Amino acid sequence: MEPKTGFPSISALAILVCLLGTDASALDDEAQIILGRSEYMGHCAVCHGPEGKGDGPAAEAMVVEPADLTQIAVRYSGQ
Repeated sequence: MEPKTGFPSISALAILVCLLGTDASALDDEAQIILGRSEYMGHCAVCHGPEGKGDGPAAEAMVVEPADLTQIAVRYSGQ
């Protein structure tokens, strides 16, 4: 049985829509970091791994290898 790849994409889109609707000025920086970490660990780390290197527990079962998110940061000077 091939793993389904549509669900992570739909989940990521739903999270993005929710986060875009969040009033960032209502949260201080530390609260935003905590919220972001929680969202990432709950929705992204299963594929991308806790450090974002694409080595999460579900990565082996995926048809397309999860992106190494640390390389995206390197490309954009850590931003």
